[in-house]
Amino acid sequence: MSWIKQKEINGHAASVYAVDGFGQFIYSGSSDKFVARWNLATGIQDKFAIKFEQAIYSLTLVDNQRKLAVGLANGDLHVFDLENRTELKFYQQHTTALFSLSANEHKGYLFSADASGNLAVWDVNSFNLVVYLPFDCGKSDA
Repeated sequence: MSWIKQKEINGHAASVYAVDGFGQFIYSGSSDKFVARWNLATGIQDKFAIKFEQAIYSLTLVDNQRKLAVGLANGDLHVFDLENRTELKFYQQHTTALFSLSANEHKGYLFSADASGNLAVWDVNSFNLVVYLPFDCGKSDA
């Protein structure tokens, strides 16, 4: 199987750590501390951008692609309403980098996992914390 490059998108000033997309747009998060939205057809960034104080390590679309969850290097979790371009929720449940965000739309859950091995499960409708599991299986210093 051979791959053919279809489009090259440039714009972030540092490493891109997270990407998710739906329909005509993709969202990217970078260590330049920006989340940007790109039009897949043109490869051009549109006017949607969010600036943070920390690098973005994870992001995912939730609630039928109406919301965007963003995980930062310091463990902060932000949830945005994409239609109204407003921040809906801000959490400091995690205290280390949020390396992974994933949603199960059928069950209505958002999962967040951090560098220390902790897993949080959030209700997508209310964004209340359902359960926090401290697995203590983060990366080792050895």
